[in-house]
Amino acid sequence: QNSRKELEALMGKAKHFEVLEDYNRALENLNQVIVLYQWFLPALAEKAKVLMMMGDWEQAIETAQRVLAHDQHNIEALRITILFLLSQDAKYSTAQQRISDLIDAIDRHEPKNAPLLESVSRPFARIAGRNAAV
Repeated sequence: QNSRKELEALMGKAKHFEVLEDYNRALENLNQVIVLYQWFLPALAEKAKVLMMMGDWEQAIETAQRVLAHDQHNIEALRITILFLLSQDAKYSTAQQRISDLIDAIDRHEPKNAPLLESVSRPFARIAGRNAAV
């Protein structure tokens, strides 16, 4: 019971620092969660997101790949991977495949959550520009 409360407290602190845009402190808390609760994949996915917000794409994509190695349908890790492919690598065909994977993951985990699908797809549409394939 105490360990669950500690996990939630650390994740809450990480989110608090993320909202304040104090990404280094958010990362410290997430790293602590990852060390103490290796089974808790949301912390690893959150770490990838924070790294992306810090502009550390190399570590962000590496962390997202670690998440996907454990859960190939992780929505956040797929989202980060697609953003990387579109904005950093300009690999539109690979991004297309990953977008299909993401849609499958959303259908699997959140089938009735249309706002999620919209919020996830909006950045891709903006980055892809006039590339109709994406």
